[in-house]
Amino acid sequence: MRELLKIIFSVHKCVSCREILGGADFDRAFCADCREVYLASKMSICPECSLEAEKCRCMPPMLKKNKVKALRKLFFYSKEKGGEPQNRLIYFIKKNMSRRVIRDVAKELKPLITGELARGELKGKPVLISVPRSRRALFEYGFDQSALLARELSELCDIEYLPLLKSRGIRAQKKLTAGERMKNVRGRLIVDQKEAERIKGRAVILLDDVVTTGASMSACARALLELGALEILGVAISSDIKT
Repeated sequence: MRELLKIIFSVHKCVSCREILGGADFDRAFCADCREVYLASKMSICPECSLEAEKCRCMPPMLKKNKVKALRKLFFYSKEKGGEPQNRLIYFIKKNMSRRVIRDVAKELKPLITGELARGELKGKPVLISVPRSRRALFEYGFDQSALLARELSELCDIEYLPLLKSRGIRAQKKLTAGERMKNVRGRLIVDQKEAERIKGRAVILLDDVVTTGASMSACARALLELGALEILGVAISSDIKT
């Protein structure tokens, strides 16, 4: 009865075409047609390793420089494909606090994380930490999408989530060059010192929604390593490493 009432009194729409969802798609992010396009985007080939996006572990040079072990992602981001379902998913998550959509994306990310754990290469007990959203964006939208996603993944993967990092009032990153981005975030992270001791000797799964130049994730990785983390694995919904 509860499930029936939920369907009757709730209206869920596809994040891309805005079609009303029902049946098996009711709690998903996409309608069947848009999901088909989205799934195809996950099969795009990385020009560096020649693997599909979901299997690719490549990352921007800045992340390598800051000792991130690998970057796992669901698909490659492209501004030229802004109208396609996969990119609209990113835009939706940034602007709308939807538990349904966040949970659906978390289910997609779960195999990437469990797969990395199964490799047996991560040292120390894993912990989830999210790259913090800028205070400007927090003020504008009222939530941190990466933190929400990390909480869902914590529940799905049974991995502890620590809300360790916060952001000072930095400028929005999207209109800055790679050099400007790194300068923008360097030294601007606020660390919860009460929680900092809990990452010593542990592997950090560092989560963000989109990785472009890698500046934000790099700054976080550097700070976490300085606090005693053994190593960093980057995880994102999307990366624009594909050019």
